[in-house]
Amino acid sequence: SEMTINVPFGDGEYKEYPIPEQFKTHLQGGKHLVTVPNESSGV
Repeated sequence: SEMTINVPFGDGEYKEYPIPEQFKTHLQGGKHLVTVPNESSGV
């Protein structure tokens, strides 16, 4: 399953990004989404 986040851009527009719930995703440097395995995923 996934959820979607909306990231605003300077022109007032937003872009949607699907984020898988079974991974840990964070915004790095305010510009890049970084997705890594969740510690509880058994990897």
